[in-house]
Amino acid sequence: MALYFFTILLDSFLLERWDRKKKRKLRSLYEREILAPILQVLYPTAEVDTEHHISLNTIKEVVPSAKCYIQSGILELHDERDLEIVDLYAFSVEKGDNGYDDVTEFLGQVYSIKNTLSLKGKLWIVPTEHFLNFESEDGYLGTMYKYKQIDVEDIQHNEHYNIYCTDEQSARKFLTPTVIEWFNSMTSRRKLSFYINESRIYFANYNEKYFFATPDDKKKYMAWRMEDAARKISYAMEFANEVTEMIHKSKGFS
Repeated sequence: MALYFFTILLDSFLLERWDRKKKRKLRSLYEREILAPILQVLYPTAEVDTEHHISLNTIKEVVPSAKCYIQSGILELHDERDLEIVDLYAFSVEKGDNGYDDVTEFLGQVYSIKNTLSLKGKLWIVPTEHFLNFESEDGYLGTMYKYKQIDVEDIQHNEHYNIYCTDEQSARKFLTPTVIEWFNSMTSRRKLSFYINESRIYFANYNEKYFFATPDDKKKYMAWRMEDAARKISYAMEFANEVTEMIHKSKGFS
């Protein structure tokens, strides 16, 4: 009996090891044959770093609270913004009638750039939802830790987001009419959140899509097309450009 269980454990270990080896091979092929040629043509200085991630503590600041956070490697542009983009899937596990289910809290991209603003402290801009005159948020840290909420009722805006900060005077200098107008436009069309500290600006686009995830089996790898990957990368870059141009418009930063 002991030999039987040992054999099962050994087979399981070898199968898992073989599966990891196969996935590493697919990842290498994907990076070499799909991502690398695209990046070399479109963005010669860019590279994909699959060994490192945006720190978990930072991720928790810019996306809704979850039990698990899975990143798919960082696309690093190596430009003057020090732009980084990562796919992120954040989920919780809840007990249902038929067992446990994964509940998606966030699926999309998290972007990061250097903060060249004179903003002091920290700032969060988080999306809201309304139902029967009640407003709800999805558990962002700026809300959970009861940081200062900026009352923007004196600014013409819609009800798609709330703003929290640790330094209200500095935050209000950042929240110019141009910035507010841009947020009104963007957050009415998509679920977007921001977290800004004194060194970096992070923004998350919840679009229910993976852009850079490595295929984890041969079927998914064979289904990938260079044109599709190029289109997703171009979209991510255009979105990052739009955000950074808005934030640094007065400085001509893009």
